[in-house]
Amino acid sequence: MRFDLPQELLEIRAAVGELCAGYPGEYWQALEPDRYPDEFVAALTESGWLLRLKEIIPTYGIDLARDADACRKTRADTAAILKVENI
Repeated sequence: MRFDLPQELLEIRAAVGELCAGYPGEYWQALEPDRYPDEFVAALTESGWLLRLKEIIPTYGIDLARDADACRKTRADTAAILKVENI
């Protein structure tokens, strides 16, 4: 069974990933425990991704296996940024 993502989602992942790369683990750690990520949300908003992601995430029709794969990728990326073994 193959779980290839559509090209559109690969392009979205790359573009949003590039934006997210500007917010390393130190940014997120500095927010803890009670600060909101204003700069990050502003960057998502200004780039148009916040609205776009709100539109496509619940309606794109990705099945649970693909959702799980995306979650695993996000967890692995986050763990690498934070330099921890498991999240």
